[in-house]
Amino acid sequence: MNKDDKIAKLEKQLAQEKAKNKQLEKSVNIIGKKYSEAEKKYYDISEENNKLKLFIESLKDSYNVNQMYLWAKKNEKFKQSDLEELKKLLFSYQVDSKDISNEDIAEAANNKFIASKDDIPDGISEDDLLRDTVSKKRGRQPNVKTCGIDNSVFDHLDVVETVFNNKEKILENNPKLQLTFERIDTSMQIDYVESHNINRKTVTYIYRDQYGNLHDYNFNNSKVYDFIKNGKLTNRFLSSIIVDKVIYGQPLHLLTKKMNLVANHEIVNNQLLCSNFMRVGERLSFFAELIREKILKESCFHADETRLKVIDYENKNKEGSKLGYMWSLSCDTNNFKAVYYMFNISRGTAVATQLLEGATTGALQVDGYKVYVKAIQRENERILKEIEVENGQEVADKFNNEMISNNLKGLILVGCLSHGRRKIKDLQNSIYKKKPRSAGAVTCAGILALIMKVYAYEKSTRELYNNGSLTEEQFIKERKDKTEPILKELLNYAEKRKTKHSTEKKLEKALNYLINQHKNIINYLDYSALTPDNNFQERQFRSTIIRTRNNSLFASNENGAKAWAINTTIAQSAILNNINPTRYFKYILDEIGSNLDTPANKMDYEKLLPWNVDYKTVEESWSR
Repeated sequence: MNKDDKIAKLEKQLAQEKAKNKQLEKSVNIIGKKYSEAEKKYYDISEENNKLKLFIESLKDSYNVNQMYLWAKKNEKFKQSDLEELKKLLFSYQVDSKDISNEDIAEAANNKFIASKDDIPDGISEDDLLRDTVSKKRGRQPNVKTCGIDNSVFDHLDVVETVFNNKEKILENNPKLQLTFERIDTSMQIDYVESHNINRKTVTYIYRDQYGNLHDYNFNNSKVYDFIKNGKLTNRFLSSIIVDKVIYGQPLHLLTKKMNLVANHEIVNNQLLCSNFMRVGERLSFFAELIREKILKESCFHADETRLKVIDYENKNKEGSKLGYMWSLSCDTNNFKAVYYMFNISRGTAVATQLLEGATTGALQVDGYKVYVKAIQRENERILKEIEVENGQEVADKFNNEMISNNLKGLILVGCLSHGRRKIKDLQNSIYKKKPRSAGAVTCAGILALIMKVYAYEKSTRELYNNGSLTEEQFIKERKDKTEPILKELLNYAEKRKTKHSTEKKLEKALNYLINQHKNIINYLDYSALTPDNNFQERQFRSTIIRTRNNSLFASNENGAKAWAINTTIAQSAILNNINPTRYFKYILDEIGSNLDTPANKMDYEKLLPWNVDYKTVEESWSR
């Protein structure tokens, strides 16, 4: 065999091998395709089984098996065999109607945990321990109307009535008709009248008498003196833009745009509104200060602070702003309700001392921020020094001993139970919700159950106090007798459970807060106007500063923030006393504007405070 024959033979063998390999590859592809199809079918079946299991699990808390069965048949399109299996499982998991605590809101499953008697606080049952851990699903709430229209709103609105009686026109078009009265159909709707601005033109005739004196008396109408003399804006306009900004969160630049669009002309600009806003705030600072003094004369009051950005013109950073703080005092007593705001760049003790300056006695309820402790210590030291100067060292020592022994004199610090509860509740929701059998979950549930009992007693006894069944002394005594043992158990339980969570730093920190604040929290029991928490003050921030700062972004510069604080003090205090803030602001501007030339010591500004004014007087002022 020559060389060419050998090459031809090898090429033939190579071609045969390639053909075999090609056939093998084809077989492998077919097998792989079949495997993929089988694998996909397997996963489809597994997914359907998992879906069925999840569906069954979601129905474990249901007590209407037939309804769930029909729903599955219609929506899930299961096979008949699967439906029968589902029905059996549903009946096996059916819940007894006696065990259903609320038919309107379904309880989430898997919240129970195992706790020994040693883990449960004294005076708390296992049901109390579990009650606060139950989360609620969205659904229809009990005792809530879900349909129908509340027509009582129409009783509070002016009526513009339109009557249609087209009998004559109907007969005119069809003379042969014989019409008899059937009924009157009446429909009511809430309509909107677009706001608009007007040019208030005032023409005054001026006369000169024989002595050379000028007279401009207007005997027909009481003259309204502008708060800003010779200003472009009236008191009514000023009160409107101020309240729109500080209460309703509308920035001045948007108010400017809105007014100009409605008028179809540039009637105002942002600079004009801003300068007037700040001038009103600066001139009314004494009135806001009067509100602060009245708050500090009450037997108890609240304080808090929140952040507020302002534009930094001097040392601009990347954002061109710097952080400041809005401080606040408020009171909610039988005498009146009021709130006072004060802006400052600092969050230090000096500002807290400035906020409380002039207070001589009373209870201050705050969160656990330490500057209030130092501020109260400084004020109490100041009070002692004044007593020592006026009455001698012996009287000052006696006052100090009484203040320390029975907490009835000087400034007393009251803590906030809600802050402690919030820290525990956040941990329960974020960490221990997925660990219902852990010691941390037991601790959180025990703390929350005790706090829940405190609020339950607060609600029941305060209802009796509000409806007159209990006097103030009886209310304080009964609330103290019921609540003080629970607060002591709360302290003991927190101290006992703290040793079990030395490695759980967040829970240990939350327990330490309750332990350290207990001596302050319990002080609220001596004051009928105080509740276990500082929520009244926090609501004043949420309804004004926090909401409006998000809309307005900044409070301009520091002076703008100070004016914002003063204007908000006046408007929000009016709201707390059920007075229209816009009309009240106009009333204040009218009264003070009419007496700008009168010395302050000859003016009785207390009669202008929102709890002293007559609602009818404020309404009449608006129409002037």
